[in-house]
Amino acid sequence: MESEFQLAQEEEAARAAAESLRAQSHSAPRSQIVMPGSANSIPHFKRPRWRPNI
Repeated sequence: MESEFQLAQEEEAARAAAESLRAQSHSAPRSQIVMPGSANSIPHFKRPRWRPNI
């Protein structure tokens, strides 16, 4: 029961994120759309040194 509720919550969050992304995409270039928690959100100069820049 708990997992079902969590699954529905995650699905709703994903749907909301997709909708907000779709709303942004027509006005902002793809490079400006930042997904929170992804590598894109880390500024270039703040990236760890051990991460190779390919």
